[in-house]
Amino acid sequence: MKKLGKNKKPSKGSQKISTFFKKVSPTGNEELPNGKPERKCVNGDHDLVITKDTFNKKRKRSSVYLDDDLIECTPHAKTCSILESITNIPHSSKTEHHVYITPESRSPDIIPCSISTKELERYNKTIINRNFKVEVTPEKRSCLKEKRGSSEKKSPTKLFHKSPRSLDKFNVEMMENFVRVVPSKAECRELSPSSHTKERQKCNETTPTKSPIALSSQVTNKVKQKLTFDDCKDAVDSLLNDGWEEDFTTLDTYDHTLDLSKAQHCAIVDIQHNVNINTVVVKGTKDNKTAICDIEGFWTGLKLQVNDIVYITAVLSTSNSKWCVNNSDGSIVYHPDFLISTTSVVGSQFCSRRSVLREKFYGFEPSNQVMVVGVLVHKLLQEVLKNGIYATSEMEVLAKKLLLDRETIRMCYESDLPIENIFKELSLFVPKIKTFVSHYLKGCLENPIYKNGDWKGTISNILDIEENVWCHELGLKGKVDVTVGTETSVMPLEIKTGRATVSLEHRGQVMFYIMMLQKLGCKLSSGLLLYLREGVLREILVSEKERRDLVLLRNELAYYLTRKPKLTFDNSKDFSVQWELPEPINHHSACAKCPYNVICCTALKYEKANLCNNALKDLEENLLTHLEPAHVEYFMKWSALLTLESSSSHKSKQLHEIYTLRTAVREKNGQCIINVIVKGVNPHAGLYEHIFCKASQLENYNMLLSGIGMGDYVVVSTDNRPAVAAGFATHMDSLTISLSLDRDLKKKYPNCHFHLDTYTSSISQGFNMSNLALLLEPTDQAERLRRIVIDKHSPTFSNKLPKLLAIKGTTILRRLNKMQQKAILKSLSCNEYLLINGMPGTGKTDTIVALIKLLTELNKSVLVTSHTHSAVDNVCVRLLACGVDVLRLGSSSKIHPKLKEHSEEMRTKMCQTPEQLAEVYNSAKVLAVTCLGSGHAVLNKRVMDVCIVDESTQVLQCSVFRALYSARKFILIGDPDQLPPIVHNKEAIDGGLAESLFERLNTQSATVTLQQNYRMNKPITDMANNLTYNGQLLTANEEVANATLQFPNFEYFLQIYKDQEWILYTLDRSLSASVRILDTGRKHSDSETLITEESRCTNLLEIAILKTLVYALFEGGISSDMIGIIAPYRAQVAKLSTSLQDSNVEISTVDQFQGRDKEIIFYSCTRSGSERSIGSQPEILDDKRRLTVAITRAKYKFIMIGDLSTIRQYQPFENLLGSTDPSDILKLTDGELGFNRKLLII
Repeated sequence: MKKLGKNKKPSKGSQKISTFFKKVSPTGNEELPNGKPERKCVNGDHDLVITKDTFNKKRKRSSVYLDDDLIECTPHAKTCSILESITNIPHSSKTEHHVYITPESRSPDIIPCSISTKELERYNKTIINRNFKVEVTPEKRSCLKEKRGSSEKKSPTKLFHKSPRSLDKFNVEMMENFVRVVPSKAECRELSPSSHTKERQKCNETTPTKSPIALSSQVTNKVKQKLTFDDCKDAVDSLLNDGWEEDFTTLDTYDHTLDLSKAQHCAIVDIQHNVNINTVVVKGTKDNKTAICDIEGFWTGLKLQVNDIVYITAVLSTSNSKWCVNNSDGSIVYHPDFLISTTSVVGSQFCSRRSVLREKFYGFEPSNQVMVVGVLVHKLLQEVLKNGIYATSEMEVLAKKLLLDRETIRMCYESDLPIENIFKELSLFVPKIKTFVSHYLKGCLENPIYKNGDWKGTISNILDIEENVWCHELGLKGKVDVTVGTETSVMPLEIKTGRATVSLEHRGQVMFYIMMLQKLGCKLSSGLLLYLREGVLREILVSEKERRDLVLLRNELAYYLTRKPKLTFDNSKDFSVQWELPEPINHHSACAKCPYNVICCTALKYEKANLCNNALKDLEENLLTHLEPAHVEYFMKWSALLTLESSSSHKSKQLHEIYTLRTAVREKNGQCIINVIVKGVNPHAGLYEHIFCKASQLENYNMLLSGIGMGDYVVVSTDNRPAVAAGFATHMDSLTISLSLDRDLKKKYPNCHFHLDTYTSSISQGFNMSNLALLLEPTDQAERLRRIVIDKHSPTFSNKLPKLLAIKGTTILRRLNKMQQKAILKSLSCNEYLLINGMPGTGKTDTIVALIKLLTELNKSVLVTSHTHSAVDNVCVRLLACGVDVLRLGSSSKIHPKLKEHSEEMRTKMCQTPEQLAEVYNSAKVLAVTCLGSGHAVLNKRVMDVCIVDESTQVLQCSVFRALYSARKFILIGDPDQLPPIVHNKEAIDGGLAESLFERLNTQSATVTLQQNYRMNKPITDMANNLTYNGQLLTANEEVANATLQFPNFEYFLQIYKDQEWILYTLDRSLSASVRILDTGRKHSDSETLITEESRCTNLLEIAILKTLVYALFEGGISSDMIGIIAPYRAQVAKLSTSLQDSNVEISTVDQFQGRDKEIIFYSCTRSGSERSIGSQPEILDDKRRLTVAITRAKYKFIMIGDLSTIRQYQPFENLLGSTDPSDILKLTDGELGFNRKLLII
């Protein structure tokens, strides 16, 4: 390359100018002398005339780089390429080989053009003697419609945020017969032109933007017409891509009538991405009206997709009648139904990755002294304000009383904090509280001295304490420390106990409360931020820009919290995970102290993230040295599976339904009681027990059929506001329900109607995720679990048993069969773990009780856990009967009445210090708790000798990790052929989430099997073997094998039903009649209307048959507690419960009957008359394990009722019916054996 001009290197990113210059044939004229009118360079084909004016107006720059070959001249070139309209390029050489022409006015863009003689006919020109003349340069026409709502003049510079000043901003290529301008990649967006636009584009591609003036031999004046660039932006955009993926015409197909001037809950139905602007079509979720809206400014950073839910407010453009959200007007709340705590949002200002991990691994962060003191100071100030305590001495008494509170003692025990240290810290805040009260509380003012910047107002009254606020318009939830009233407005008061930093995080929290309360109808414009330690009280205002930025901050967090991991499966059914998380910060000190740093680094290691310049690089190496690649992979995969499952909204009631569905719909769907009033309020132990009843007794509503149960967490709402209070259900009957709440609703909401909702809590999700994170810990317990759970190490066994066993164990073991004895002895000899496979009725509970009793005799500590309260309580009640003392952990409202005296609440009632509490916990030899409750503080401090998990095949793997972490070895007991863990998400099931730890570890060397069944007689046992157990399930003895149902009033029963032989056949008490299957057939015309009005998951005919048979059993003297009715669908259970509500017969789904039995079991198949398509999705009737559980609940008689032609379409039922003796199946036909379908349904 030769350098022309001064010796100067090109700047980084600059482009060679050689591409802008083309060869021009030499002429005899070397220069254009001053004063000469023109100069001509001629080759064999063309003459080019250069005027003096254009030559003198060249723009000069210091240097130009040209390729060598461009300096050489081809004398007889066939084309003459002309460089035109270039204003932002360096000055070229003045040789005869190059021509440089500059127009009078500077062009805002660079548009080089090449003209061939063969193409001249396509232009508006004249050819004279092999010379050509361009009469007029055509103007560029707009390729796309002008953006509606904008009257501004368009120009290509709009492609950039500001006008480009150098070649760094461009990548320009000059191609023959084609013009192409490519802006920087970051600025480029795809557009989709219409057919009309493409036609105009084609014309523009062959139309020069500006041309030099080619003259004939006669002198012609230079054309001075200036091109219009108003529409050049759209024209240039249309050239950026040859292929188009989106059709922009869809926006005009909607009738847009939705008013966005007020916040609207909408779904996005269409979206188009343009340059610096996105256009969306939204549809209201309530009225299905639509609107079109432009999204501009910072809001374009939202990663919106079709079907996303948003709360949107916009302004209407007067010029084009289109709604717009920009930096100054309007707002968009992304996924508003997903409520995020205000604390998490403002915390994401510093590190959004930590906020995301904090939400996902809720409960993983341990408490400390600062947190405990902060909680107690909040309580102390709140009690002072609530109760009007203004004397210092009274405040000190209140502080001491607060330290004796059971919750305070529990926090101190959990954090290993002496009560004296806490009292010392708390005492320091008493004078601070006194100062605050005397400075700001009306009636207590004592010549206040304000610090610079302090609020100088007066608090006239205290409106609420710990006010719960759910605001789905903003997608936020939070609790306001204190809601105060002044003479003019309401104000939220946020209390801080640290330094008075007045940080963005603290101010942002107050701003959020202002915004939330305003949305709920409160009239306020500011809030208060109190730094109690330093006595600083600031008034916090919120500007429109701050509102916008806070919503944007919340949206970013919502995006990551709602992202679903992507699983990529290979041929071996293994899969990899892609999980989108915010980028980590680069802050060594903060990251080193972060409680989530191990989780954070594990994710980065799995993703193989590049941390060359990040402080996490060294941290990752130090924090993860104890983890193998298999451990990292297991953690990431199970984290992804749990997240997928939590995202499944079907099959369970979700939190957002409380504020997105109408009350009547919620009650119909279940788990909701609407239009109730407070019948009475009874203060108890710092809480308020509310008794609710229906506002109208004419409804004849049964509370017991609502779907809300004892011990459920219930949210109380009004017509205008969700979640005004929440608490646990403590008592229920058919007419009333009692809830224990933290406030008296009658004070703030007198004569108000309420709605009670329960929902599927996300607590279990956070618990499972934090359990999973335990496997990453660098501790001996975690290392032991990693070897067993992830690496699948087989258990080892000791050859010797303690001598004390021979003395203590003989009496206990004598009552068990040989299989049970073997299971207990292997449990004692195993060093790590053992699995006991207990088939139905084989005495699993007896084995567990005997094992625990023997372990306590050997002075071993035992932790008993299971998935359900009923399973844990069943073992505990049996232990108490054997003389084994138990400490039952957990809420008293959820445990068996016989265990009340052995509950944690009763045992710790007199404890006044953390040390006394520790004594109670540490002295108990047997602790009992559900898997979900195993995060109890005592299990974080105490390591038990043995952990026994009953019904372990029903529990997710990670749900048991916390309990196993707290024991030296564990015993898993269950039946892998019965109910698995409940998983709804299909992708999570495919990934293996439904695999229990029992199934994962189930090998011959690790498992002992119990086969002798003490429950079912021989016909029912044979049915279970034919379906599932392949003959391995045995009857324990002849008595069990030949047991039958006994009627106390059998003769009377025969007399009453002598004319209804189908009933006598069905309820036959003989051993051979232990199994009966009633075929109802498909729907008959007489009952067609009645049945088809119901859901496909209910069956009125089966309900009528069941009701008839149940009352027939009553006539024969069978009591209701001997009868159980199982149905696969909740809807059918609800219908049966209503029909038989006076019978006291237990009616439930298979899941709730697991682990229990009845003398006689009815099974309602429900489905009838529906044809299944080939390859249809699996249904609940496809689950063989659920059918196995239903059959094996029966001791003496199993009766199945259903349409056999329908249920044969499900493989488990086809197998069952194929192995059933035809004499056990009865086809119910009208007029035969006294059966009359019409009379039954009536």
